[in-house]
Amino acid sequence: MMQTGNLKFGVITDVHHYDGAVSEYWNMIPFTSDAHWRRYSTAEARLTAAVDQANTSGCRLFIQLGDIVDDNNSLDDATTRLSECVAITDTFAGDGVIYVLGNHCNSEFSARLDTVYWPTVEDGHNHVRRSNPYNTSYGYTYDHGPYRFVAMYSPGVGVDIADAQLDWLYKGDGTGVLETTLNCVVLSHAVFHESGSPNAQWYDTVGNPLEVIERFEAAGSVIVVLQGHFHRNGIEGYDNQLVAEHNGITYLAMRGSILGKTNGTEDGGTTADSAYWVIEFEDTGTTIDMTITGYEKGSSGTSSATKRKYLIA
Repeated sequence: MMQTGNLKFGVITDVHHYDGAVSEYWNMIPFTSDAHWRRYSTAEARLTAAVDQANTSGCRLFIQLGDIVDDNNSLDDATTRLSECVAITDTFAGDGVIYVLGNHCNSEFSARLDTVYWPTVEDGHNHVRRSNPYNTSYGYTYDHGPYRFVAMYSPGVGVDIADAQLDWLYKGDGTGVLETTLNCVVLSHAVFHESGSPNAQWYDTVGNPLEVIERFEAAGSVIVVLQGHFHRNGIEGYDNQLVAEHNGITYLAMRGSILGKTNGTEDGGTTADSAYWVIEFEDTGTTIDMTITGYEKGSSGTSSATKRKYLIA
C-alpha cells in the first residue's frame, strides 16, 4: 500500500543557549544596520515553548535548524548548555528530533563534534541520527513515510560546499542522497536562496550557493529547503522568514529564535520575542500543499509542489 503523504513537523532555529555571566549581548554586525540584543537568558523558555506547541499541534517531527548553543565559553559549559537543550527536545512526543549543525555549534565544539556534540545530542531518546545509514561528515538523512529529510552540514557561512559534499547530495549515478523517489526536504543552517534569486550577502550564505542550487534542481526530488542563521533585526524585509519559489522548489529562510531588541526598542526579552513554526504537508494526490503556521514573531504562509513517487510500504 502507498504511504500517507500527510505530515506535521515543528521548526525552530538559532536558539543560541548561553549561560555565561552576561545574559544580554549587544551585537553589531559590520557593514549593516543590524544592532540588537541577544537575550541569552530566555533560551530554554523559547525552546520549551516551541516544543510544547509542536506537541499540542500533533507534530511527528521536531527540527532545530542550527546554533542551538552560542559560543565563547568553556567546553564543559557548552556541553551543559547542549544537554539542557536536549532535555527539552526530549520532551517532544512525536517520532523524532532532527538537529542541524550551525556555525556557533561548530565553533564551540570544533574537533570534538563527533566525540562530544553528537553523543550529547543523541543522548536524547528521540534523536534520529544515531541509526541513520547515510550518516557521514557531510550530513545525515531521515526518512519518514514518503519524505526524506536531508540535514546537510553547512555551518561555514561564506565557505564553499566542497565538491565531495555536492556529490553526496547529487552525483547523477544514483548514489546521492537526493537521488530518490522520496520527496526531499533539505535542512541547512546557512542560506542559499532569497526572494527568487540566490542570496549574495556574504555573511549569510555559503560561498557557492549557485552550485548547491544546481544540485537541488538536477535531483528533481527537492520540494522544500529550510534554512536558518538569519536573525537580522531592523532591516527591511527580514523581520520574518523569507519565502521564495524557484524552479519548483520552495525556499524558506526562517527567522531566528533569538531576537532581543528590534530597532533599539526594548521589549523585555520575553519568550514572545521569539519565532517558531508548525509546517504541515498535505497530499492532494498530485501535489503536496504546504501550510506554514508561525507562532510569536514567525509569519505564516502557504506553498505547494508536485509530489514525487512514493516508496511501497
